[in-house]
Amino acid sequence: MATCTSSPRLFSCWKRTAFVGRQPRSAVPARHSQQNKQCFAATGGEPRREKKNTDTAPGGRRDFVLNGSSALVLGSLFDGLVDSNTRPAGLGLKKYGDAITLGLCPPRPNCVSTAEDLNDDKHFIPPWTYNPQEGKGDRGIKNPVSQKRAMEELVDVVNNTDCEGYEVNIVTRLDDYLYVEYKDPKGGSIDDVEFFFSPGNMSRVEYRTAKRVGEKGAEIQRKRIKTLRVALTQKGWKSVGF
Repeated sequence: MATCTSSPRLFSCWKRTAFVGRQPRSAVPARHSQQNKQCFAATGGEPRREKKNTDTAPGGRRDFVLNGSSALVLGSLFDGLVDSNTRPAGLGLKKYGDAITLGLCPPRPNCVSTAEDLNDDKHFIPPWTYNPQEGKGDRGIKNPVSQKRAMEELVDVVNNTDCEGYEVNIVTRLDDYLYVEYKDPKGGSIDDVEFFFSPGNMSRVEYRTAKRVGEKGAEIQRKRIKTLRVALTQKGWKSVGF
């Protein structure tokens, strides 16, 4: 049975039709068509940004959001939480300029997300690929597995990998999105974990994990992600850029 430890870096490239700014729920949410026009570097280095966006977001995506350019994102970043039983309204996919991805972290050290800037050591964590370039056997760039199969592998790992005794509750499962609650058996606090399969042929999986209430918890989030990644590695997955 797997145990937990930490991880770091890289980002993504896509065109996307998705539901945006909606809170996940047990029923399948309605989707809004939105084509993403921005492409981020797939491997290594800083994410590329189109020139038209550089004057809007000189300090990266977080500055763009905090400068008030997206009310949709601001609302999701700073939603007040009543207690650990209240699901955050900011879950789901977000629109940052032309890019659609999972949400940024709130300004607290209890969250990590692949949507953060590479230089944000407190919140950034690298995405995964289920078809790594050097993949062997029945997967990889030359013989890729389907997104459907990759989702089944992810769900299997989530359901059967122990992360420090946390109880697992899959709230929403779509073709390209998975939302899971992890409940602490000791104090009953809940962490919200989301996974998003980026569209296109990159075989990329983005994710975000955050503690619902409290300032601390970043190490727990990183440990959980490391645990899941190690289990997925046994199936052929890999961290992007590592």
